[in-house]
Amino acid sequence: MFIPLEYSTPDDYLTEYSSIDRVNKERHCLECSLSGHPVESVRNIIGIKENLLNYINRDIELNQKQTVKILGMLKNPRNIKTKKHDDMMTCTIEDEVWHVDGVMFPKFFKKQKDNIIEDVPVLLTGYFQFEFDDAIQEEKVSFVIQTIEKIKTSSATVYIQAFPELDKMLDKLKQHNGVSKVCIIDLKNCSIKKEDFFVDLNAEAKAILSKANTICKIVNNTN
Repeated sequence: MFIPLEYSTPDDYLTEYSSIDRVNKERHCLECSLSGHPVESVRNIIGIKENLLNYINRDIELNQKQTVKILGMLKNPRNIKTKKHDDMMTCTIEDEVWHVDGVMFPKFFKKQKDNIIEDVPVLLTGYFQFEFDDAIQEEKVSFVIQTIEKIKTSSATVYIQAFPELDKMLDKLKQHNGVSKVCIIDLKNCSIKKEDFFVDLNAEAKAILSKANTICKIVNNTN
């Protein structure tokens, strides 16, 4: 005999998960994410288009260690002790397509421990390490973390009035990848064009804007 389940409210059986929880549950059940990954939302803004698999396949082909900057999230970071009782960290690094083991040795851990944050996209500088595991007869891949850089969530829009040397200035700004939009105001054609790159408004970038022979204005965005 079928007995229907009774719930006092819809909230008893319908749960709205956060984006992180949703990704974790999808990966646990399906080994992939269907609803999008937090890393995807910042990849185009930061300007790092290569994912973990791209870097791993390239390093295997080149058969050498290269220092690279990758975009990913730290999962389950653990503080452990070495034989000399120095602090270091192990974790899992993941993006929207893959995941690898991560390790940060004592030398770098001392300087970077305050930047360790879980389940938030970060920029990681380091190199991939390949070791053959005799127990499973497979090559294991890990990423040795040297620096962790938090990604700024706040942003601004830079408005620049078009002028003859605009292209040269834009080329200089492109060397400072960040999260702020760049828009060009063309008074002659009464138009505003959004550029296809984002800029980090650091001291050098602001110096480039201040030296330009045109009008530049930075407007802070409000969320």
